Amino acid sequence: MNQIFAQILQFLRKFTILQRALILLVFLGIISSIVTLILWANRPEYQVLYGDLKPEQASKIIAELRERKITFRLDDGGETIKIPAKEIPEMRLNLAEKGLTGDITEKGYDVFDEQRIGMTSFMQQLNMKRALEGELTKSINNFPAVKNCRVHLVLPEEKLFEEEQNGSASVVLFLEEGFTLKEGQIKGIEMLVANSVKGIGRENVIVVDSNGNMLSQAGEEGNASSAGSHWELRTNIENKLQQKVEKIVENIVGRGNTVVQVSAELNMDRIERVAHRVDPENVAVISEESQIETRTNVDTLSNNLNENISRENVITNYETAKIEERYTSGTGTIKRVSVAVLVNGKYNRTTDAEGKIAEVYDPRTQEELDYISNLVKGAVGFDENRGDLIEVQNLQFDRREVDNNQTYFAELERKELINTLITRGIIVLTIIIAFIMIRRLAKSSAKALGLPEPEEKMALAGAVSGTGEQAAKELQPKEEPKKLKAKEPEVVIDEDQFIMHLSPEAKARLKAKEKMVDAVRNFCKNNPEDASQLFRIWLTQKD
Repeated sequence: MNQIFAQILQFLRKFTILQRALILLVFLGIISSIVTLILWANRPEYQVLYGDLKPEQASKIIAELRERKITFRLDDGGETIKIPAKEIPEMRLNLAEKGLTGDITEKGYDVFDEQRIGMTSFMQQLNMKRALEGELTKSINNFPAVKNCRVHLVLPEEKLFEEEQNGSASVVLFLEEGFTLKEGQIKGIEMLVANSVKGIGRENVIVVDSNGNMLSQAGEEGNASSAGSHWELRTNIENKLQQKVEKIVENIVGRGNTVVQVSAELNMDRIERVAHRVDPENVAVISEESQIETRTNVDTLSNNLNENISRENVITNYETAKIEERYTSGTGTIKRVSVAVLVNGKYNRTTDAEGKIAEVYDPRTQEELDYISNLVKGAVGFDENRGDLIEVQNLQFDRREVDNNQTYFAELERKELINTLITRGIIVLTIIIAFIMIRRLAKSSAKALGLPEPEEKMALAGAVSGTGEQAAKELQPKEEPKKLKAKEPEVVIDEDQFIMHLSPEAKARLKAKEKMVDAVRNFCKNNPEDASQLFRIWLTQKD
Protein backbone atom coordinates (compact mmCIF):
# COMPACT_ATOMS: atom_id res chain seq x y z
CA MET A 1 0.00 0.00 0.00
CA ASN A 2 2.83 2.39 0.88
CA GLN A 3 4.51 1.57 -2.41
CA ILE A 4 1.37 2.55 -4.30
CA PHE A 5 1.19 5.93 -2.50
CA ALA A 6 4.88 6.46 -3.17
CA GLN A 7 4.37 5.84 -6.89
CA ILE A 8 1.43 8.24 -6.92
CA LEU A 9 3.49 10.96 -5.19
CA GLN A 10 6.41 10.38 -7.57
CA PHE A 11 3.99 10.66 -10.46
CA LEU A 12 2.55 13.96 -9.16
CA ARG A 13 6.00 15.54 -8.60
CA LYS A 14 6.50 15.66 -12.37
CA PHE A 15 3.62 18.14 -12.74
CA THR A 16 3.28 21.79 -11.91
CA ILE A 17 1.02 23.04 -9.12
CA LEU A 18 -1.69 24.03 -11.62
CA GLN A 19 -1.55 20.62 -13.27
CA ARG A 20 -1.78 18.91 -9.89
CA ALA A 21 -4.85 20.97 -9.01
CA LEU A 22 -6.40 20.10 -12.37
CA ILE A 23 -5.73 16.38 -11.83
CA LEU A 24 -7.24 16.53 -8.34
CA LEU A 25 -10.30 18.42 -9.62
CA VAL A 26 -10.88 15.93 -12.44
CA PHE A 27 -10.41 12.98 -10.08
CA LEU A 28 -12.91 14.38 -7.55
CA GLY A 29 -15.39 15.19 -10.31
CA ILE A 30 -15.25 11.65 -11.70
CA ILE A 31 -15.62 10.09 -8.24
CA SER A 32 -18.56 12.37 -7.34
CA SER A 33 -20.28 11.66 -10.67
CA ILE A 34 -19.91 7.91 -10.19
CA VAL A 35 -21.22 8.11 -6.61
CA THR A 36 -24.14 10.29 -7.71
CA LEU A 37 -25.08 7.89 -10.50
CA ILE A 38 -24.89 4.90 -8.15
CA LEU A 39 -27.04 6.61 -5.52
CA TRP A 40 -29.52 7.76 -8.15
CA ALA A 41 -29.82 4.25 -9.63
CA ASN A 42 -30.15 2.58 -6.21
CA ARG A 43 -32.44 5.12 -4.59
CA PRO A 44 -35.41 3.44 -2.79
CA GLU A 45 -38.86 3.60 -4.35
CA TYR A 46 -41.40 4.77 -1.77
CA GLN A 47 -44.93 3.37 -1.84
CA VAL A 48 -48.00 3.83 0.38
CA LEU A 49 -47.98 1.74 3.55
CA TYR A 50 -51.31 3.08 4.87
CA GLY A 51 -53.47 6.03 3.86
CA ASP A 52 -56.31 8.11 5.29
CA LEU A 53 -54.98 7.69 8.81
CA LYS A 54 -56.09 9.55 11.88
CA PRO A 55 -53.42 11.37 13.93
CA GLU A 56 -53.48 8.79 16.73
CA GLN A 57 -53.17 5.97 14.20
CA ALA A 58 -50.30 7.62 12.30
CA SER A 59 -48.37 8.39 15.51
CA LYS A 60 -48.42 4.73 16.60
CA ILE A 61 -47.26 3.49 13.21
CA ILE A 62 -44.49 6.12 12.99
CA ALA A 63 -43.25 5.17 16.46
CA GLU A 64 -42.97 1.54 15.33
CA LEU A 65 -41.12 2.57 12.13
CA ARG A 66 -38.62 4.64 14.09
CA GLU A 67 -38.06 1.79 16.49
CA ARG A 68 -37.24 -0.50 13.55
CA LYS A 69 -35.09 2.25 11.93
CA ILE A 70 -37.08 2.26 8.68
CA THR A 71 -37.09 5.47 6.64
CA PHE A 72 -40.52 6.90 5.86
CA ARG A 73 -42.25 9.88 4.28
CA LEU A 74 -45.46 11.68 5.25
CA ASP A 75 -47.88 12.96 2.61
CA ASP A 76 -51.38 14.50 2.61
CA GLY A 77 -50.76 16.39 5.83
CA GLY A 78 -49.63 13.29 7.74
CA GLU A 79 -52.57 11.10 6.67
CA THR A 80 -50.47 8.94 4.31
CA ILE A 81 -47.28 7.06 5.27
CA LYS A 82 -44.85 5.88 2.59
CA ILE A 83 -41.89 3.53 3.06
CA PRO A 84 -39.52 1.71 0.65
CA ALA A 85 -41.44 -0.77 -1.49
CA LYS A 86 -39.35 -3.79 -0.43
CA GLU A 87 -40.19 -3.16 3.25
CA ILE A 88 -44.00 -2.95 2.82
CA PRO A 89 -45.00 -6.68 2.99
CA GLU A 90 -42.93 -7.46 6.09
CA MET A 91 -43.91 -4.20 7.81
CA ARG A 92 -47.64 -4.76 7.27
CA LEU A 93 -47.37 -8.23 8.82
CA ASN A 94 -45.48 -6.84 11.81
CA LEU A 95 -47.99 -4.03 12.32
CA ALA A 96 -50.92 -6.46 12.01
CA GLU A 97 -49.30 -8.72 14.61
CA LYS A 98 -49.14 -5.81 17.04
CA GLY A 99 -52.62 -4.56 16.18
CA LEU A 100 -51.32 -1.36 14.58
CA THR A 101 -52.94 -1.76 11.18
CA GLY A 102 -54.45 1.09 9.22
CA ASP A 103 -57.93 0.24 10.48
CA ILE A 104 -57.29 0.76 14.19
CA THR A 105 -60.54 0.46 16.10
CA GLU A 106 -61.61 0.75 19.65
CA LYS A 107 -60.88 -2.01 22.12
CA GLY A 108 -63.34 -4.87 22.48
CA TYR A 109 -63.46 -7.44 25.23
CA ASP A 110 -59.75 -6.88 25.80
CA VAL A 111 -60.69 -3.91 28.03
CA PHE A 112 -61.22 -6.49 30.77
CA ASP A 113 -57.55 -7.44 30.53
CA GLU A 114 -56.77 -4.22 32.37
CA GLN A 115 -59.00 -4.85 35.40
CA ARG A 116 -58.07 -2.97 38.53
CA ILE A 117 -58.90 -3.76 42.10
CA GLY A 118 -61.73 -1.75 43.61
CA MET A 119 -63.79 -1.17 40.45
CA THR A 120 -67.41 -0.21 41.11
CA SER A 121 -70.40 -1.84 39.44
CA PHE A 122 -70.92 1.33 37.39
CA MET A 123 -67.39 1.10 35.97
CA GLN A 124 -67.93 -2.57 35.18
CA GLN A 125 -71.16 -1.79 33.31
CA LEU A 126 -69.43 1.00 31.46
CA ASN A 127 -66.59 -1.35 30.42
CA MET A 128 -69.13 -3.90 29.25
CA LYS A 129 -70.80 -1.27 27.09
CA ARG A 130 -67.42 -0.20 25.66
CA ALA A 131 -66.56 -3.83 24.95
CA LEU A 132 -69.81 -4.42 23.06
CA GLU A 133 -69.39 -1.23 21.02
CA GLY A 134 -65.78 -2.11 20.18
CA GLU A 135 -66.60 -5.66 19.07
CA LEU A 136 -69.48 -4.48 16.89
CA THR A 137 -67.25 -1.80 15.36
CA LYS A 138 -64.61 -4.39 14.48
CA SER A 139 -67.19 -6.65 12.86
CA ILE A 140 -68.84 -3.92 10.79
CA ASN A 141 -65.46 -2.51 9.66
CA ASN A 142 -64.77 -5.84 7.93
CA PHE A 143 -67.55 -5.18 5.42
CA PRO A 144 -66.09 -4.35 1.96
CA ALA A 145 -67.84 -0.99 1.45
CA VAL A 146 -67.38 0.25 5.04
CA LYS A 147 -64.30 2.39 5.64
CA ASN A 148 -64.99 2.97 9.34
CA CYS A 149 -67.96 3.12 11.68
CA ARG A 150 -69.09 4.15 15.16
CA VAL A 151 -71.57 2.21 17.30
CA HIS A 152 -73.52 3.78 20.16
CA LEU A 153 -75.51 1.59 22.55
CA VAL A 154 -78.13 2.64 25.08
CA LEU A 155 -78.55 -0.13 27.66
CA PRO A 156 -81.28 0.46 30.32
CA GLU A 157 -80.53 -0.34 33.93
CA GLU A 158 -82.15 -3.43 35.37
CA LYS A 159 -84.30 -2.52 38.40
CA LEU A 160 -86.16 -4.77 40.76
CA PHE A 161 -89.96 -4.99 40.46
CA GLU A 162 -89.93 -3.14 37.14
CA GLU A 163 -90.73 -4.40 33.70
CA GLU A 164 -87.73 -5.03 31.48
CA GLN A 165 -87.11 -2.11 29.14
CA ASN A 166 -85.72 -2.42 25.64
CA GLY A 167 -82.47 -0.72 24.67
CA SER A 168 -81.54 1.02 21.43
CA ALA A 169 -78.52 1.33 19.15
CA SER A 170 -77.23 3.79 16.57
CA VAL A 171 -74.65 2.97 13.88
CA VAL A 172 -72.80 5.66 11.91
CA LEU A 173 -71.16 4.34 8.71
CA PHE A 174 -68.22 5.98 6.91
CA LEU A 175 -68.40 4.40 3.46
CA GLU A 176 -65.67 4.15 0.83
CA GLU A 177 -65.88 6.79 -1.88
CA GLY A 178 -68.26 5.70 -4.64
CA PHE A 179 -69.79 2.80 -2.67
CA THR A 180 -73.37 2.40 -1.50
CA LEU A 181 -75.10 -0.25 0.59
CA LYS A 182 -78.02 -2.33 -0.61
CA GLU A 183 -81.18 -2.84 1.37
CA GLY A 184 -80.12 -6.36 2.30
CA GLN A 185 -76.77 -5.19 3.64
CA ILE A 186 -78.40 -2.55 5.82
CA LYS A 187 -80.80 -5.17 7.20
CA GLY A 188 -77.81 -7.39 7.89
CA ILE A 189 -76.19 -4.66 10.00
CA GLU A 190 -79.42 -4.16 11.89
CA MET A 191 -79.75 -7.89 12.60
CA LEU A 192 -76.09 -8.10 13.63
CA VAL A 193 -76.53 -5.41 16.26
CA ALA A 194 -79.92 -6.70 17.44
CA ASN A 195 -78.69 -10.27 17.93
CA SER A 196 -75.42 -9.21 19.58
CA VAL A 197 -76.87 -7.12 22.40
CA LYS A 198 -79.51 -8.34 24.82
CA GLY A 199 -82.68 -6.25 24.99
CA ILE A 200 -82.29 -4.57 21.56
CA GLY A 201 -84.59 -5.48 18.68
CA ARG A 202 -84.06 -4.78 15.01
CA GLU A 203 -86.72 -2.07 15.12
CA ASN A 204 -84.61 -0.25 17.74
CA VAL A 205 -81.48 -0.03 15.55
CA ILE A 206 -80.87 3.13 13.50
CA VAL A 207 -78.26 3.18 10.71
CA VAL A 208 -77.09 6.48 9.19
CA ASP A 209 -74.18 7.44 6.94
CA SER A 210 -71.51 10.06 7.52
CA ASN A 211 -73.69 12.72 5.82
CA GLY A 212 -76.57 12.10 8.22
CA ASN A 213 -78.78 10.30 5.69
CA MET A 214 -81.08 7.64 7.14
CA LEU A 215 -80.23 4.23 5.74
CA SER A 216 -82.40 1.97 7.89
CA GLN A 217 -86.18 1.70 7.85
CA ALA A 218 -86.77 0.86 11.48
CA GLY A 219 -90.41 0.39 12.42
CA GLU A 220 -91.54 0.31 8.78
CA GLU A 221 -92.00 -3.38 8.15
CA GLY A 222 -94.53 -4.92 5.83
CA ASN A 223 -95.32 -2.57 2.98
CA ALA A 224 -91.99 -0.73 3.14
CA SER A 225 -90.08 -3.97 3.12
CA SER A 226 -91.99 -5.42 0.23
CA ALA A 227 -91.71 -2.15 -1.71
CA GLY A 228 -87.96 -2.27 -1.20
CA SER A 229 -87.74 -5.83 -2.56
CA HIS A 230 -89.92 -4.89 -5.58
CA TRP A 231 -87.75 -1.88 -6.33
CA GLU A 232 -84.57 -3.94 -6.00
CA LEU A 233 -85.96 -6.59 -8.38
CA ARG A 234 -86.89 -3.95 -10.92
CA THR A 235 -83.47 -2.32 -10.66
CA ASN A 236 -81.71 -5.65 -11.20
CA ILE A 237 -83.76 -6.43 -14.30
CA GLU A 238 -83.12 -2.97 -15.78
CA ASN A 239 -79.39 -3.21 -15.11
CA LYS A 240 -79.16 -6.62 -16.79
CA LEU A 241 -80.99 -5.40 -19.88
CA GLN A 242 -78.91 -2.21 -19.97
CA GLN A 243 -75.67 -4.19 -19.90
CA LYS A 244 -76.84 -6.36 -22.78
CA VAL A 245 -77.76 -3.36 -24.93
CA GLU A 246 -74.56 -1.44 -24.12
CA LYS A 247 -72.37 -4.41 -24.99
CA ILE A 248 -73.96 -4.74 -28.43
CA VAL A 249 -74.10 -1.03 -29.30
CA GLU A 250 -70.56 -0.24 -28.07
CA ASN A 251 -69.14 -2.88 -30.40
CA ILE A 252 -70.72 -0.98 -33.28
CA VAL A 253 -70.21 2.71 -32.44
CA GLY A 254 -67.19 2.39 -30.11
CA ARG A 255 -66.73 2.75 -26.39
CA GLY A 256 -67.97 6.02 -24.93
CA ASN A 257 -70.16 6.80 -27.95
CA THR A 258 -73.46 5.52 -26.57
CA VAL A 259 -75.85 6.10 -23.67
CA VAL A 260 -78.47 3.48 -22.81
CA GLN A 261 -81.37 3.73 -20.37
CA VAL A 262 -83.88 0.94 -19.73
CA SER A 263 -87.19 1.18 -17.92
CA ALA A 264 -89.08 -2.01 -17.05
CA GLU A 265 -92.62 -2.26 -15.70
CA LEU A 266 -93.13 -5.41 -13.63
CA ASN A 267 -96.35 -7.21 -12.84
CA MET A 268 -96.22 -7.75 -9.08
CA ASP A 269 -99.78 -9.12 -8.81
CA ARG A 270 -100.05 -12.67 -7.53
CA ILE A 271 -103.06 -14.61 -8.86
CA GLU A 272 -104.16 -17.89 -7.32
CA ARG A 273 -107.01 -19.79 -9.11
CA VAL A 274 -108.69 -23.13 -8.18
CA ALA A 275 -110.78 -25.05 -10.79
CA HIS A 276 -113.01 -28.16 -10.15
CA ARG A 277 -113.98 -30.42 -13.05
CA VAL A 278 -116.39 -33.45 -12.93
CA ASP A 279 -115.71 -36.65 -14.88
CA PRO A 280 -119.13 -38.23 -15.69
CA GLU A 281 -117.68 -41.41 -17.10
CA ASN A 282 -115.93 -42.32 -13.88
CA VAL A 283 -118.73 -43.23 -11.34
CA ALA A 284 -118.18 -45.11 -8.09
CA VAL A 285 -120.75 -46.61 -5.60
CA ILE A 286 -120.25 -45.10 -2.20
CA SER A 287 -123.09 -46.88 -0.25
CA GLU A 288 -126.14 -49.05 -0.83
CA GLU A 289 -129.20 -49.43 1.51
CA SER A 290 -131.80 -52.21 1.06
CA GLN A 291 -135.24 -52.28 2.88
CA ILE A 292 -137.71 -55.25 2.58
CA GLU A 293 -141.34 -54.89 3.83
CA THR A 294 -143.76 -57.91 4.15
CA ARG A 295 -147.48 -57.53 5.00
CA THR A 296 -150.21 -60.26 5.53
CA ASN A 297 -153.95 -59.52 5.39
CA VAL A 298 -156.04 -61.77 7.83
CA ASP A 299 -159.81 -62.06 8.09
CA THR A 300 -160.53 -61.72 11.77
CA LEU A 301 -164.01 -63.07 11.56
CA SER A 302 -163.17 -66.34 9.94
CA ASN A 303 -159.49 -66.40 10.86
CA ASN A 304 -158.64 -67.20 7.30
CA LEU A 305 -155.41 -65.94 5.60
CA ASN A 306 -156.45 -64.08 2.60
CA GLU A 307 -153.19 -62.65 1.07
CA ASN A 308 -149.49 -61.92 1.73
CA ILE A 309 -147.94 -58.63 0.49
CA SER A 310 -144.07 -58.20 0.18
CA ARG A 311 -142.18 -54.98 -0.86
CA GLU A 312 -138.39 -54.29 -1.20
CA ASN A 313 -136.81 -50.78 -1.30
CA VAL A 314 -133.10 -50.34 -2.30
CA ILE A 315 -131.22 -46.99 -2.01
CA THR A 316 -127.79 -46.73 -3.76
CA ASN A 317 -125.48 -43.67 -3.39
CA TYR A 318 -123.04 -42.90 -6.26
CA GLU A 319 -119.99 -40.49 -6.34
CA THR A 320 -118.66 -38.96 -9.56
CA ALA A 321 -114.86 -38.29 -9.93
CA LYS A 322 -113.77 -34.65 -9.51
CA ILE A 323 -110.55 -33.03 -10.86
CA GLU A 324 -109.19 -30.02 -8.92
CA GLU A 325 -106.69 -27.64 -10.59
CA ARG A 326 -104.74 -24.89 -8.76
CA TYR A 327 -102.92 -22.13 -10.66
CA THR A 328 -100.66 -19.52 -9.03
CA SER A 329 -99.06 -16.84 -11.22
CA GLY A 330 -95.50 -15.77 -10.44
CA THR A 331 -94.67 -12.22 -9.37
CA GLY A 332 -92.07 -10.00 -11.01
CA THR A 333 -92.92 -10.80 -14.63
CA ILE A 334 -92.09 -8.12 -17.17
CA LYS A 335 -95.19 -6.17 -18.14
CA ARG A 336 -93.58 -3.60 -20.44
CA VAL A 337 -90.06 -2.57 -21.48
CA SER A 338 -88.91 0.84 -22.73
CA VAL A 339 -85.37 1.33 -24.05
CA ALA A 340 -83.80 4.66 -25.01
CA VAL A 341 -80.49 4.53 -26.92
CA LEU A 342 -78.48 7.64 -27.73
CA VAL A 343 -75.52 7.18 -30.11
CA ASN A 344 -72.81 9.58 -31.19
CA GLY A 345 -71.88 10.25 -34.81
CA LYS A 346 -68.59 9.69 -36.61
CA TYR A 347 -65.55 11.97 -36.63
CA ASN A 348 -63.58 12.07 -39.88
CA ARG A 349 -60.13 13.64 -40.04
CA THR A 350 -59.59 16.18 -42.82
CA THR A 351 -56.76 18.50 -43.78
CA ASP A 352 -57.60 22.15 -44.42
CA ALA A 353 -55.87 24.58 -46.77
CA GLU A 354 -53.25 25.49 -44.16
CA GLY A 355 -52.29 21.83 -43.65
CA LYS A 356 -53.87 21.51 -40.21
CA ILE A 357 -55.67 18.28 -39.30
CA ALA A 358 -59.25 18.78 -38.09
CA GLU A 359 -62.08 16.42 -37.12
CA VAL A 360 -65.40 16.84 -38.92
CA TYR A 361 -68.59 15.45 -37.38
CA ASP A 362 -70.59 13.07 -39.58
CA PRO A 363 -74.04 11.99 -38.24
CA ARG A 364 -75.28 8.41 -38.43
CA THR A 365 -77.52 7.46 -41.31
CA GLN A 366 -81.08 6.25 -40.80
CA GLU A 367 -80.06 2.82 -42.09
CA GLU A 368 -77.48 2.50 -39.31
CA LEU A 369 -80.01 3.59 -36.69
CA ASP A 370 -82.54 1.02 -37.93
CA TYR A 371 -79.86 -1.67 -37.82
CA ILE A 372 -79.00 -0.77 -34.20
CA SER A 373 -82.70 -0.68 -33.29
CA ASN A 374 -83.24 -4.24 -34.60
CA LEU A 375 -80.28 -5.50 -32.57
CA VAL A 376 -81.63 -3.84 -29.42
CA LYS A 377 -85.05 -5.43 -29.95
CA GLY A 378 -83.47 -8.86 -30.11
CA ALA A 379 -81.37 -8.22 -26.98
CA VAL A 380 -84.26 -7.16 -24.71
CA GLY A 381 -86.86 -9.61 -26.09
CA PHE A 382 -89.06 -7.02 -27.78
CA ASP A 383 -92.79 -7.88 -27.74
CA GLU A 384 -95.09 -5.56 -29.62
CA ASN A 385 -98.22 -7.09 -28.06
CA ARG A 386 -97.30 -5.92 -24.58
CA GLY A 387 -96.48 -2.39 -25.77
CA ASP A 388 -92.67 -2.42 -25.68
CA LEU A 389 -90.93 0.72 -26.95
CA ILE A 390 -87.42 1.00 -28.50
CA GLU A 391 -86.13 4.47 -29.36
CA VAL A 392 -82.71 5.02 -31.04
CA GLN A 393 -81.56 8.59 -31.74
CA ASN A 394 -78.34 10.13 -33.03
CA LEU A 395 -76.95 13.30 -31.41
CA GLN A 396 -73.49 14.83 -31.20
CA PHE A 397 -71.88 14.31 -27.80
CA ASP A 398 -70.09 17.09 -25.92
CA ARG A 399 -66.44 15.94 -25.99
CA ARG A 400 -64.87 19.05 -24.50
CA GLU A 401 -64.16 17.39 -21.17
CA VAL A 402 -62.68 14.32 -22.87
CA ASP A 403 -60.51 16.46 -25.13
CA ASN A 404 -59.33 18.52 -22.16
CA ASN A 405 -58.41 15.35 -20.27
CA GLN A 406 -56.54 13.98 -23.27
CA THR A 407 -54.67 17.26 -23.66
CA TYR A 408 -53.81 17.31 -19.98
CA PHE A 409 -52.46 13.76 -19.94
CA ALA A 410 -50.58 14.32 -23.21
CA GLU A 411 -48.93 17.41 -21.71
CA LEU A 412 -48.12 15.45 -18.57
CA GLU A 413 -46.51 12.64 -20.60
CA ARG A 414 -44.55 15.21 -22.59
CA LYS A 415 -43.19 16.80 -19.41
CA GLU A 416 -42.20 13.41 -18.05
CA LEU A 417 -40.45 12.60 -21.34
CA ILE A 418 -38.60 15.93 -21.24
CA ASN A 419 -37.52 15.33 -17.64
CA THR A 420 -36.27 11.86 -18.57
CA LEU A 421 -34.36 13.19 -21.58
CA ILE A 422 -32.83 15.98 -19.49
CA THR A 423 -31.72 13.51 -16.82
CA ARG A 424 -30.16 11.18 -19.37
CA GLY A 425 -28.61 14.12 -21.23
CA ILE A 426 -26.95 15.32 -18.04
CA ILE A 427 -25.54 11.83 -17.47
CA VAL A 428 -24.20 11.60 -21.04
CA LEU A 429 -22.78 15.13 -20.86
CA THR A 430 -21.05 14.30 -17.58
CA ILE A 431 -19.47 11.23 -19.13
CA ILE A 432 -18.30 13.23 -22.19
CA ILE A 433 -16.80 15.97 -20.01
CA ALA A 434 -15.04 13.38 -17.87
CA PHE A 435 -13.64 11.72 -21.01
CA ILE A 436 -12.37 15.04 -22.40
CA MET A 437 -10.72 15.97 -19.11
CA ILE A 438 -9.06 12.55 -18.84
CA ARG A 439 -7.73 12.94 -22.40
CA ARG A 440 -6.35 16.38 -21.63
CA LEU A 441 -4.82 15.03 -18.47
CA ALA A 442 -3.11 12.29 -20.49
CA LYS A 443 -1.68 14.87 -22.91
CA SER A 444 -0.41 17.06 -20.06
CA SER A 445 1.20 13.98 -18.51
CA ALA A 446 3.04 13.28 -21.76
CA LYS A 447 4.35 16.85 -21.85
CA ALA A 448 5.49 16.64 -18.23
CA LEU A 449 7.49 13.47 -19.03
CA GLY A 450 9.12 15.15 -22.02
CA LEU A 451 7.52 12.81 -24.57
CA PRO A 452 6.89 14.32 -28.02
CA GLU A 453 3.40 14.64 -29.42
CA PRO A 454 2.23 12.13 -32.05
CA GLU A 455 2.91 14.67 -34.86
CA GLU A 456 6.39 15.30 -33.55
CA LYS A 457 7.02 11.53 -33.31
CA MET A 458 6.30 11.11 -37.02
CA ALA A 459 8.57 14.01 -37.91
CA LEU A 460 11.39 12.64 -35.75
CA ALA A 461 10.98 9.23 -37.33
CA GLY A 462 11.41 10.76 -40.79
CA ALA A 463 14.42 12.74 -39.66
CA VAL A 464 16.16 9.74 -38.06
CA SER A 465 15.58 7.42 -41.04
CA GLY A 466 16.62 10.03 -43.57
CA THR A 467 14.53 8.27 -46.17
CA GLY A 468 11.29 10.24 -45.83
CA GLU A 469 10.04 11.38 -49.17
CA GLN A 470 8.56 14.54 -47.68
CA ALA A 471 11.93 15.61 -46.22
CA ALA A 472 13.70 14.99 -49.55
CA LYS A 473 11.15 17.05 -51.40
CA GLU A 474 11.49 19.94 -48.97
CA LEU A 475 15.30 20.00 -49.38
CA GLN A 476 15.17 20.20 -53.19
CA PRO A 477 14.91 23.62 -54.93
CA LYS A 478 11.67 24.58 -56.56
CA GLU A 479 13.09 24.59 -60.13
CA GLU A 480 15.09 21.42 -59.63
CA PRO A 481 12.34 18.87 -60.46
CA LYS A 482 12.04 20.29 -63.99
CA LYS A 483 15.80 19.97 -64.59
CA LEU A 484 15.89 16.43 -63.30
CA LYS A 485 13.24 15.42 -65.81
CA ALA A 486 15.64 16.00 -68.65
CA LYS A 487 18.09 13.19 -69.21
CA GLU A 488 21.49 14.80 -68.65
CA PRO A 489 24.76 13.26 -67.55
CA GLU A 490 25.32 13.21 -63.81
CA VAL A 491 27.55 16.00 -62.55
CA VAL A 492 29.17 15.87 -59.12
CA ILE A 493 28.37 19.14 -57.27
CA ASP A 494 30.01 20.28 -54.10
CA GLU A 495 27.78 20.50 -50.98
CA ASP A 496 28.58 24.15 -50.29
CA GLN A 497 27.90 25.04 -53.91
CA PHE A 498 24.59 23.13 -53.74
CA ILE A 499 23.59 24.98 -50.60
CA MET A 500 24.35 28.32 -52.23
CA HIS A 501 21.89 27.55 -55.02
CA LEU A 502 19.06 26.77 -52.56
CA SER A 503 16.29 29.22 -51.84
CA PRO A 504 16.06 30.87 -48.39
CA GLU A 505 13.07 28.67 -47.52
CA ALA A 506 14.98 25.50 -48.45
CA LYS A 507 18.01 26.62 -46.46
CA ALA A 508 15.76 27.23 -43.41
CA ARG A 509 14.25 23.77 -43.77
CA LEU A 510 17.70 22.20 -44.06
CA LYS A 511 18.88 23.96 -40.90
CA ALA A 512 15.68 22.90 -39.10
CA LYS A 513 16.34 19.30 -40.13
CA GLU A 514 19.90 19.48 -38.81
CA LYS A 515 18.69 20.92 -35.50
CA MET A 516 15.97 18.27 -35.29
CA VAL A 517 18.52 15.49 -35.90
CA ASP A 518 20.82 16.96 -33.24
CA ALA A 519 17.87 17.19 -30.81
CA VAL A 520 16.98 13.55 -31.45
CA ARG A 521 20.55 12.45 -30.88
CA ASN A 522 20.85 14.42 -27.65
CA PHE A 523 17.48 13.08 -26.46
CA CYS A 524 18.56 9.49 -27.13
CA LYS A 525 21.88 10.02 -25.34
CA ASN A 526 20.42 11.76 -22.31
CA ASN A 527 17.21 9.68 -22.02
CA PRO A 528 17.93 6.17 -23.29
CA GLU A 529 14.97 4.65 -21.36
CA ASP A 530 12.48 7.19 -22.75
CA ALA A 531 13.90 6.70 -26.24
CA SER A 532 13.54 2.94 -26.04
CA GLN A 533 9.96 3.42 -24.78
CA LEU A 534 9.29 5.73 -27.76
CA PHE A 535 10.65 3.13 -30.19
CA ARG A 536 8.41 0.48 -28.64
CA ILE A 537 5.43 2.80 -29.08
CA TRP A 538 6.27 3.27 -32.76
CA LEU A 539 6.60 -0.46 -33.28
CA THR A 540 3.20 -1.16 -31.70
CA GLN A 541 1.41 1.51 -33.77
CA LYS A 542 -0.38 0.26 -36.87
CA ASP A 543 0.34 3.31 -39.04
